[in-house]
Amino acid sequence: MEIRIMQFILMMMVMPVSYAACYSELSVQHNLVVQGILHLVKHKWRHMSILLMIRHA
Repeated sequence: MEIRIMQFILMMMVMPVSYAACYSELSVQHNLVVQGILHLVKHKWRHMSILLMIRHA
């Protein structure tokens, strides 16, 4: 279960950046989308890591 969550997080971080890199341009709109996704992923990861630490304690 934890491996699938980590795979999902990794794909959410890699896919938007690789999409923009394929077109060799990072417009303002793409940049905002990538920043928004990374912001959400970071906050979700922080909450999940806290829950995992509590669960293992």
